[in-house]
Amino acid sequence: MATVAETVPGFVSSTWFGVVATPGTPPAVAAKISAAINEALRTPDIARKLDGLGLDPIGGSPAQTGAFLKEESERWNKVIRMTHIEVD
Repeated sequence: MATVAETVPGFVSSTWFGVVATPGTPPAVAAKISAAINEALRTPDIARKLDGLGLDPIGGSPAQTGAFLKEESERWNKVIRMTHIEVD
C-alpha cells in the first residue's frame, strides 16, 4: 500500500492547536485576546511546558490565524478530492 506522501506529492500534515472566537466577535476584543495569548506564549514557564510536550508555539494575529485556517482548509480539500475520500 502506498503512503500518503507517495499518493499526494508535496503532502504535509501537522497537528496544531488554536484559539478561535465566535463569529461577530468585535475585532478589538479578538485583538486583545490574541495579544494576551501571544504574551503568555512568550513567558518562560509556558514556553518550557510546551517545549516539554514537543510543541512549538507560534502565536500570531487574528488575520494570520484566519489565513492559516483558510490555507489548511484548501490543503485538506485538495487531499480529499485527489484521494476520492467519501463519507460512508
